[in-house]
Amino acid sequence: KDDFYNQYYHLIKLLLQKISSAGTDGTKIPQAQRQSILDLVQQLESLEKGHETNLLNVECGKTHSSLSFNSDMTAILLEGEHKLLYTDTPNTPQYIGPFKGKTTQRFIDESTFENVLQLGSFAKIVLTADRKTKDGKRIKLFFRRFAIIFFGMKVVEKDLDAKGVWKMIFVGEVEMEHCHSSIGSRKFLLRVMRTPNLYILAKEL
Repeated sequence: KDDFYNQYYHLIKLLLQKISSAGTDGTKIPQAQRQSILDLVQQLESLEKGHETNLLNVECGKTHSSLSFNSDMTAILLEGEHKLLYTDTPNTPQYIGPFKGKTTQRFIDESTFENVLQLGSFAKIVLTADRKTKDGKRIKLFFRRFAIIFFGMKVVEKDLDAKGVWKMIFVGEVEMEHCHSSIGSRKFLLRVMRTPNLYILAKEL
């Protein structure tokens, strides 16, 4: 069991290091680099499928590092603001014109969340959606509204009728130092999922 925990920890650490050097936009890195990230995610999937268990914890020696997660990945409460660390889809906007913004997910309540692209204090794009748990690894999404906001005023707002699914690969608390340049806290909630494109997000704890 210790070997399994250490494999998980090692894969998570490698994945975070690779996406830290890659940046958030996987469409703009070389194919070989993008594939090396996907290979690690596939190893995580294979490891998780081979070890179904209710709760896993690993303490990593003197480094005070740990993982804590549940195989029922949709049971974990999602709240607050989660930073986008990496995605390989061109469908998530990260730019307004030539300018790169900050992409986050904000959870409003148990069912509603927003995908937000923020550019400074003057412009943002907001995609509002609802979510519903399908099983222990999948959450169904219902996209409701799209809005473009400049200086606090909505200049575009459009109703949507689209659906999607988050397939969870890893959702859990991670305690790890110096693993990603965008994570200021040693302890954070990490989410790795497919839509089917890869998304990796974190919330500092």
